[in-house]
Amino acid sequence: MDLLTLKQTRERAAHLSTADLELLVAAQKDLRHYYKHGTYKRFPKYNKGTNCILCGTLEQIIGYDKGKCHSCPWTILTGHTCLSWYEDVFPTDCGLMGTSFTAARMERPYKLTWRRIQMLDKWTRRLNAVIARRKGASLTKDIQRYGHECKNCKFLGQYNEFDLYVCAKENKINTVLARYGTASADYLSGLDYAIAYRNGECKSKADAALAEALTRAERLGFYYK
Repeated sequence: MDLLTLKQTRERAAHLSTADLELLVAAQKDLRHYYKHGTYKRFPKYNKGTNCILCGTLEQIIGYDKGKCHSCPWTILTGHTCLSWYEDVFPTDCGLMGTSFTAARMERPYKLTWRRIQMLDKWTRRLNAVIARRKGASLTKDIQRYGHECKNCKFLGQYNEFDLYVCAKENKINTVLARYGTASADYLSGLDYAIAYRNGECKSKADAALAEALTRAERLGFYYK
């Protein structure tokens, strides 16, 4: 299902605070983890239930009064509800015939999970773009200037002459990087340097880039503690 335009998403999400949107991003990341591993990570209370974490986040954390379905990422980002999406993507002849969306989500069939994971990745990028715009920054407009081959690294955008990355496993930060060239050794890295810059213990331009990478990574839900 195609996303709405960024402008439409901003308009539909206007009644939610930035903190609300960040909670939705966290819930989306945890739902992605659930589809891959069968358990929730950051919201373990949902592991024994059948409720969707997105619905639960809106109802229990953000507040039901803000409009459960109206505030859900389904409608904010696609303009449709989860049920209409499910019926459209999985008609009765698709191999999930007679299976409710709730049951399919719990059983995690491959046909459903790979679509949902791809969708959640797009949703997270889009909501982070809305959050970044509200905070006066942009994490989406930049493109990679230099090649970077590490499969565990996520591109975080440009910063001065650097391309920024976070290297992480399941959102736990191993290190942050600032690449300045195409050669394999043309990068700086070090989580400790980023933290030291934050604490005022170093002031170099390279350390500032690493600190910026850490800040951007944390906005996306990565953590190191």
